Amino acid sequence: MLRSVPAARHRWLPWNGLARGSSRTPHCHAAAAAVSSWHVHDSSSPCASSWSWASQVGDRIQLRPFSAAPAIVGDGIEDVDDRRVKQMRRRRDARIAQKAFMEYLHVTRGICFSDAEHMSKRSPIFISKLLEKVKDAAKEPTEEGEEVPFRSKVKKREMRDERVSKALVRLFNFHPINEFEPFFESIGIAPGEYEPLLPRDLMFLNDDETMLDNFRVLCNYGIARTKIGRIYRDATEVFSFGHGVLASKLKALEDQGLSKTSVIKLVMSSPVILVRDPNVELKILRWLDDVGIQRDWLGRFLSVKKSYNWGKMVQVPQFFSDLGFTNEVDNFTRNLRRGIFFLAEIGVSEEDIKKFVVSNGSILGSVQLKKPNSIMTHLSVGKKRLCRMVMEDPQLLMKFSLGAKVSRIPKVDLHEASFKEKVKFLQNLGFMEGSEGMTRGLKAFRGKGDELKDRYDFLVKTGLDPEHVVQMITMAPHVLNQKIHVLESKISFLVNDMGYPLSTLRLINLEVL
Repeated sequence: MLRSVPAARHRWLPWNGLARGSSRTPHCHAAAAAVSSWHVHDSSSPCASSWSWASQVGDRIQLRPFSAAPAIVGDGIEDVDDRRVKQMRRRRDARIAQKAFMEYLHVTRGICFSDAEHMSKRSPIFISKLLEKVKDAAKEPTEEGEEVPFRSKVKKREMRDERVSKALVRLFNFHPINEFEPFFESIGIAPGEYEPLLPRDLMFLNDDETMLDNFRVLCNYGIARTKIGRIYRDATEVFSFGHGVLASKLKALEDQGLSKTSVIKLVMSSPVILVRDPNVELKILRWLDDVGIQRDWLGRFLSVKKSYNWGKMVQVPQFFSDLGFTNEVDNFTRNLRRGIFFLAEIGVSEEDIKKFVVSNGSILGSVQLKKPNSIMTHLSVGKKRLCRMVMEDPQLLMKFSLGAKVSRIPKVDLHEASFKEKVKFLQNLGFMEGSEGMTRGLKAFRGKGDELKDRYDFLVKTGLDPEHVVQMITMAPHVLNQKIHVLESKISFLVNDMGYPLSTLRLINLEVL
């Protein structure tokens, strides 16, 4: 039913019949004469089409898509079309240049197909420089003579593509390019960063076989090609290793007890680890062994977007050991590890665990927690409620230590709890307790208070003013009884399909729609 509304409102009125019948009836004569005096009609209705005209005889006429009606000069249509045509040409030229560059690298220079394809598709700045050099060849030549042969648009595009391709081939043959520039760009190094890294006496990649061999070792190990640039920038020595050296260093990291995924994260975040001795650099792993933490557990918290100083990381536990707090440090670390596993078992997300450890690490390290199943049995609660209790009040963990008596939580009247949540939600919106608005809302609302809060937050996140949302709730409290995906689909229909401004939604009853 809703889909038929925009379909009916956006039907295009034909005007060809009006022009064809101009020689048959006087009315059509007048309408045809009025075509030249049509003017743009600016409708205030959000549903109205942007391109419509009103004739002098009172007819309302709208342009169809791909209509043959002449556009009015100065209305911006030609500018938009020109921009689209130019954009399509640039994209087409870029594809032609990528193909020609890939064939040059693979066929002429002998670079393997996968490397040639990656370089051609992942170096847009270099491709744009190539097209800038052959831009004159892409122009359509002027043909002399009285008769100019007719060519279709498809034929003209094909001829243009052929001119661009031939110009690039001539450029590659007679003006050799520095292949290190697109190579560095394709592995993730920006042009402003790779200029100091360019070899001074080399232009072709095949002249540096050692670098290519080490590059392929990293690719075959599973490191993304676009991320290898960080390794080259931070540890250039890696690409000068002899045959088999880099592979042996990666294998040595796996021998430290790390999985392949953890090694990739470690190399990406700290490329210098490949240049230094892993036994010296990763002393922290032996300390993890002493406190009973598996080494590969470390890989779960590594991020390729950050860098780590492993030498300084081991200084903290070493400092406490030198002070004589070896047992205390071991116990604290062991408790911290158990606390992290405890949070994971009750359903806390990995991101929330990181935040919890940062803000409440001292609590986790100072208490030896019971098993989650034991705590849930004594409290007579489920995982979700236990998770909510711990996240709201971290001090409760002190009561869940081994040897402490855990008392059963009294049962809560769900209806009463839900009612209190609704009252609290309405009070936060500005409703006075006992007022008519609060009474209407409590009668109309269905669901829990946190669900109502989530739906209210969604309406605010869509761009609506909080005051307008409160106005909507006051007019129609049932609007918050709808699920978020239902509200999202209705707002999308009204704004994107019907064209209503977002600010006018406060006047529309979304429940009735």
